[in-house]
Amino acid sequence: MATKRIAVLGGPRCGKTTLIQHLYVEMKIAGLNAGYALEYSTEYLKDKGMIETISEQYGIYLGQKKLEDELSVFDYALTDYATFVPYIYGRFMLGNKKEVKRNTNT
Repeated sequence: MATKRIAVLGGPRCGKTTLIQHLYVEMKIAGLNAGYALEYSTEYLKDKGMIETISEQYGIYLGQKKLEDELSVFDYALTDYATFVPYIYGRFMLGNKKEVKRNTNT
């Protein structure tokens, strides 16, 4: 059976980590084979400060993906982040493709 991934998304300090920890305990009590990973970017930002480049955003994606891949041994994988989030931030950082193209041609 493929791992079912459950990602809790929300703004900073809204209780994502608390929720997945409670879900994890409840799932274990119910006898489910569950694991969880915390948000990779939290530690990254503590160590390196704010993200300023698209390559840093890609590094966060890779770090989060590694954490989530390690959960593939469980039937259920809980996380307070998701690998698609860095993609969204990356698109935001890049802006509109037409705008980027226009600016590089001047």
